[in-house]
Amino acid sequence: MPGFESHPSGQRFFKISEDGLVMAQLIEAVPNDWWCAYGRLTAPNDLIKQGIALPDTGIENHSIVGWHREGNKIISCAPDIIALLLRHKLPGFVDFRTNSYGRENLRDIKQFAAGLITRGYRGSLLFGKSTPDDDDRVLYIDPYAAACSLELAPWTGYPHSAEPGEQPARVKLWWNEHLGGKEEDIQSITKICQKLRLESYQPASTEGQTKGASK
Repeated sequence: MPGFESHPSGQRFFKISEDGLVMAQLIEAVPNDWWCAYGRLTAPNDLIKQGIALPDTGIENHSIVGWHREGNKIISCAPDIIALLLRHKLPGFVDFRTNSYGRENLRDIKQFAAGLITRGYRGSLLFGKSTPDDDDRVLYIDPYAAACSLELAPWTGYPHSAEPGEQPARVKLWWNEHLGGKEEDIQSITKICQKLRLESYQPASTEGQTKGASK
């Protein structure tokens, strides 16, 4: 994920259950005045097998695109635009990397992502409060004032990362005071985590190294 800050002012981790409605509530709790949504969601195999979602057609950068995998390679192909637009099929994947900036539409982006997740889509998402520069280019590469990172299925972290090895589906919240962030920025999401009785935890490599972590 972009904007990951290894030494934030504070951070909290909560394990996420497999319930799509729970995941949707977490997304809905992200403040609407935050600036960025980034990530990718992929359709579940059962929707593809049933012909409800298209295996090789998705949405990226405001465009309908097509690609499929051949071994470790990603091969471009013609998207099935007719099926997506006229036959009411769902996209096989949705990329939020560049078409999600803008305070005026974050509410819609959240609603779109939450709707996909309740249909079984899974992947990774990051929502961030703006940096002082409020620049699209900066938002790709710099840490955020505050952020919410969601891994919606169990995953494997890099060996020398802050979350190495096998990891659970989780929501990570953090804030950076040197960028104007405050703990209050993440409170709406923290409260939902607590209301849903999500288990708080600390990855082994970060335990005891940050202040403000959930107890």
